[in-house]
Amino acid sequence: MNTKWLESFLAVARCGSVTAAAREQFISPQALLQQINLLEEAVGTRLFARSRGGMGLTLAGREFASGARDILSRLDMTLNRCRLVSRAEEVIRIPMMSSLILPKYMETVCAEYRHSPDARFRTEFVSDENMGGWMDGLCNLRYDVIEHYCLDGVCPKGIRFELLDSVHSWCILPDYHPLCGREKIAPEDLDGCLVLAPEENVQLMRYFQLYADARGLKIERLDIPNDRYRIIDGLNRGGIYIADEDISRIFAGFVSVPLDFDMHVRHGLACREDMAEAYASFFAVAHRVFEREHG
Repeated sequence: MNTKWLESFLAVARCGSVTAAAREQFISPQALLQQINLLEEAVGTRLFARSRGGMGLTLAGREFASGARDILSRLDMTLNRCRLVSRAEEVIRIPMMSSLILPKYMETVCAEYRHSPDARFRTEFVSDENMGGWMDGLCNLRYDVIEHYCLDGVCPKGIRFELLDSVHSWCILPDYHPLCGREKIAPEDLDGCLVLAPEENVQLMRYFQLYADARGLKIERLDIPNDRYRIIDGLNRGGIYIADEDISRIFAGFVSVPLDFDMHVRHGLACREDMAEAYASFFAVAHRVFEREHG
C-alpha cells in the first residue's frame, strides 16, 4: 500500500466522483480507479459504494478515511522533521535579538567557534525579538541552539541544557526610592510596587510573576518596549527594573540592589538531546567565552 493510493482515496471521498478527483490529482480517471481498486483489495473490503450518482463512502470507508488522514499527516510531519534535522547536521541556527541592552555574547562564541579546529557546523543567526518563544522554536526544530533561562534546571523532554551560570537577580531603582537603602530586597518588599517588564527580560519576569502569584504579592507591572531610554523613563517614574547582574551594571546613575530571589534560575544554552554530542565543541567554546567575559 503506497501513499499515492491514500491521496487518491481521500480525493475521491472529498469530490464524490472519480472524474472530479482525477482532475484534481492530474491523472486519468482510469488510473485513479485502478488505484482505488488496488487499495480496496489490499484493505480487504469495499471502501466506496458505487452508483450512478457517484462514489460514496461505506462505513468501512469512513473509518479508513479517518486513519488515512492521520497517516498522511504524520508522514508529512515526519518528512518535515527529517529535513530540518538534516539541516541541523550542517548548520547551527541561533535566534538573536536586536537589543542594545543584552550583550552579543553568542556573536563572540560563533566567531571563535568558526576558527576552532573542532568546528563541524556553520552558524547562522535568525532575527527573533520574542525571547519567550525561543524554547518553542527549539522544540519545533526551528532553532538548534538557544541562549535561555531554566528554572531549577528543568527543560522539556528531549532538550539538553548546558549550564553557564546561576542568574543573580538585581533590582535597579532610583536612589530616592524607599527601598534603595536596603542591602538586599526580598520579593515580598515589592508588594504594591511598580515593576518594569521590558520585552528582553520576559523569561526572568515570568519566573518572578509565578513567584509573586504563588505568594499573593500585588505588583503593578508595566510592560515596556526593549529600549534603554524607556527603561530609564520608567525608573524615573518610581518603577523598579528586575534584571540580571550583568545588565544592572550598565545603568549608571541608578542604584542596583540584590534581589533575594529564592527560585533557582539558571542561565545557559539548550539544544536537542540527540544533538548534544555533536554540539559538544560548540558548547566548549561557549563555556570558555562565558568564563572569560564573566569570570
